[in-house]
Amino acid sequence: MTRLAQKFSISGSMLALAAALSTGPAVAQPAAQSVEAVTVTGTSIRGAEVVGSHVATIDSTTIQTLAPVSVSDVLSSLPQLSNAGTAGQGENTYSFYSPNIHNLAASASNSTLVVVDGMRIPGGGAQWAEADPNIIPVVALQRVEVLADGASSIYGSDAVSGVVNFITRKSFDGLQIDGQTGFGDGYNTANADILWGTGWENGNVMLAASYTYGSNIEMADRDFASMGNYTSIGGSNQQSVSCPVASIHPTARTGAAGPSYWYAGPGDATGFPNTQAARPCNNSIYGDILPQVQRTNVFGKVSQDFFGGKLNITETVAYNDLHTRSTTGPGTIGGATAWGVAPANRPGQANPFFQAPAGDPTATAEQVSWVNLLSPLPENLTSENVIYNRVNATYNISDNWHFDVDWVLGQNTYTNGINNGFCASCAYLALNGTALSGGNPTATDIAGRNVISLNTPLTTANALDVWHAPGAGNLTSANVIRSLSSMNSTQIIVNSTNQLRGAVNGALFDLPAGPVRVALGGELYTQHILKDAVGNTNIGSSSIGASLQRYHYHRVVTSGFAEVQVPLVSPEMNIPFVYRLSADVSGRIDSFSDVGETSNPKFAMEWAPTHDLKLRGNYSTAFVAPPLLSIGDPSLGYMYGGGAAQGGALNNIPAANFPGIQNIPGAVCTINGSASTVSASTGCPYVTVGHTDGTNGVGGDRGLERQLGGGFVNVKPQTGYAWSAGFDYDPDWLPGFHSSVTMFHNTFKGAVNAAHIQQTANVPSLFHFFQVCNNGAGCTQSQIDAFTNVANGATTGVLPSGGTYYLWAHDETNFLYLRIQGIDFDVNYDFDAGDWGNFHVGDYLTLFTKFDEGYDGANYFSIKGTSGFNGTFASLEYNTRLNVGWTLGPWAVDAYVNYFPSYRNWNSTSVTPLKPNAIGTPTAGDHVSPWTTLDVNVAYTFEDGWLGGDQLYVHANNVLDENPPFINTTANGTGASSGAAFGFNAFNASPIGRVVSLGIRAKL
Repeated sequence: MTRLAQKFSISGSMLALAAALSTGPAVAQPAAQSVEAVTVTGTSIRGAEVVGSHVATIDSTTIQTLAPVSVSDVLSSLPQLSNAGTAGQGENTYSFYSPNIHNLAASASNSTLVVVDGMRIPGGGAQWAEADPNIIPVVALQRVEVLADGASSIYGSDAVSGVVNFITRKSFDGLQIDGQTGFGDGYNTANADILWGTGWENGNVMLAASYTYGSNIEMADRDFASMGNYTSIGGSNQQSVSCPVASIHPTARTGAAGPSYWYAGPGDATGFPNTQAARPCNNSIYGDILPQVQRTNVFGKVSQDFFGGKLNITETVAYNDLHTRSTTGPGTIGGATAWGVAPANRPGQANPFFQAPAGDPTATAEQVSWVNLLSPLPENLTSENVIYNRVNATYNISDNWHFDVDWVLGQNTYTNGINNGFCASCAYLALNGTALSGGNPTATDIAGRNVISLNTPLTTANALDVWHAPGAGNLTSANVIRSLSSMNSTQIIVNSTNQLRGAVNGALFDLPAGPVRVALGGELYTQHILKDAVGNTNIGSSSIGASLQRYHYHRVVTSGFAEVQVPLVSPEMNIPFVYRLSADVSGRIDSFSDVGETSNPKFAMEWAPTHDLKLRGNYSTAFVAPPLLSIGDPSLGYMYGGGAAQGGALNNIPAANFPGIQNIPGAVCTINGSASTVSASTGCPYVTVGHTDGTNGVGGDRGLERQLGGGFVNVKPQTGYAWSAGFDYDPDWLPGFHSSVTMFHNTFKGAVNAAHIQQTANVPSLFHFFQVCNNGAGCTQSQIDAFTNVANGATTGVLPSGGTYYLWAHDETNFLYLRIQGIDFDVNYDFDAGDWGNFHVGDYLTLFTKFDEGYDGANYFSIKGTSGFNGTFASLEYNTRLNVGWTLGPWAVDAYVNYFPSYRNWNSTSVTPLKPNAIGTPTAGDHVSPWTTLDVNVAYTFEDGWLGGDQLYVHANNVLDENPPFINTTANGTGASSGAAFGFNAFNASPIGRVVSLGIRAKL
């Protein structure tokens, strides 16, 4: 037993004995009419205020002025949260719908705990089973509290940077109906809420329901995301060589070779150079930038007192049904081989629709790059079904001692699937008679298996025509067209939680300043995850061959916790300059069935020199257990995101960091963030490998990328510590004024995540994740076997046909270390201007003074004011939200100004490459402009008559319709689930634009 555990055990025994022997109050207090538990964020002591920490609150009045259609919209109002400024619609690529404090988001070691009324809810999504607070109807919320301090001593795992607590209404009397509809550019929303409740002498009941709809937004409706060629605004050309009429590179030439050896279809006689800058086809106009969303949820609560108020039992239930739908970009093939005259060793592989380009009319073989516009676009479909049940029982042992029991059962069933997915192997079968782009009829289609699919001889009935435009002139048969969209996949993830928590709390004894209050309790938490994934093999449509992965993992956590709150000085003691002084000490021990035991204390103090000024501070340690989905499947060699597969194109790799990379076939120089035609062997500083076409027609995938879970390297919990210090000032001389200033610090050690390629390529301690085999001469079979982990059950995709030259281990490991420090600033002033009405002015500001990242716990470097380096969250220097409000009689107007500062683009697509400094850490990157938006809410509340109490309102988000600032990269984060949107940063911006909503709130 640890020393801290021994202390808890001794103190627990003393507290239990004191509670058992207590026959009267330590300080005389009247018995409450009801003992229903009151939720307080950041403390286990019933009815106590949090000591030493600031809790930011979004109350019900503020929620109304935001006119949210979802809980995610509510969260966008706080700069402390990573949701600020982002689209409230659609899941985040990495963190699902879960908010994160201080932008510490989206690693597998999630740093922010999300709770409802102080208890956990089941996680969801395909990444790391994050919480979705949107399962609660907005109308059922009383307030949202954000504690931006370490809180593992109270809540356990995940609360490293703090807690977001969604506190629901305790009761409601009457009937309220809300309705809202919104309109934007190619976009619309609808929302309807109903809230009903009633009470009786010893109890009450409440029921809330909500329906939310948000339409999809098409890529073509947002110019900033679908330009394709961004060179006119300082970016790079992101257009493709894959075109509706295939681009052609003759491989069996009769004409002279030269720099212009790709041809824009059969009619092109001049060709174009093989550079990214010259690529002609804009495929970013297809698909959706935001999914269509429909969500229905129901929330109910019933509370009843028994035995004259000594016992209260409250039952809470929630149900959520979410469906999203979006179309993704069309499927493409790149550099696939087609023959006009079949070689002697490939009988039947000549495509009957073959055409040579006008620039080389007698060519008999060629590589073609083509985009499929013959069949429907693929659909990405997700659903989330949540059932949540909580029982709370609170028993009044005496006037001072209370016993609380909470039991939560919840299940989140998340489904994600691709419908009408592009079947690349079907396209190859119809193009060259094999399931492989190179057309090798003797190579296996499934690595490690002897499986070969053939479609020979090719005829006009079974061949693919890529030489004519889609439409009446295209010669592809209906059966082949149907096969092109026959690749379907589905994964179902069932996340079940069972949390049982019991605590006793009360006043232990009296001090001159007041009673010493304590809480002591224990918790049993069980989590089960079952994942079924149905994927595809490389032999044709899903009906011909499919893969199945079943993953089951569970975790049991037993915990004990204690907290004591000690008043040291009270106002009645009349001590100069010490109006009030108090201390709080809390601690918790958690024992995990899979990752061992951890213990975490927290120490907090508050000193009020006067009754209107309070100084506070705290120190805590915290931890995050590795999420179950990040462990990987033990039966498949701990495969997580997929087995080893072809690595694709990797840009801006510093050649000096990886000797031999310039020798990889097809490696070219990276110029202005894009691949060029200049061979890397010329000695350029930055290299692109895996470019679709390489140099002189030699390229394509030349390496392997694997994604193995944390179980492969036996990941441990992330640990960390935090402190904060600040003050709250509510001066007597300025009634209505409130200010809170908090300096915060967080240190995270060993967060579980997978290193992004820019991290791997630029940070010396991560170089070992990327291996160039044998100075670029190629990997041996033994190197490939060890890397792919096939001996332990992992699978691989088709190996690069031209050989394997590099190995990238994109695995989940404890590699990430963070040190952040900054200031949270909150100021509000409400004043009465007489006949001019009442005014409100306020501002929330989060400013980072330090945002350092490291990978070995020693060599930290700053990523403050950048985005893209780690690929999973931005680290802007600050952001702020200013609010000005006015009310006069029935009218109320609120305006919000949101400001996000400029920063540097540290993605691999930055036109200005990242440059290592003297110690090897990156600098430079593109400059990204700041972004300012204005939101306005105008409401009219009827004061009397049969409409008395009802409200009409108009709410406008982004009134000036400001486009997000341009960044030369593909968007990630909320609103980028397809991964196809280029030109904006979804971690801190939204593609929606101006939306004007009309709404009504009717109370009966």
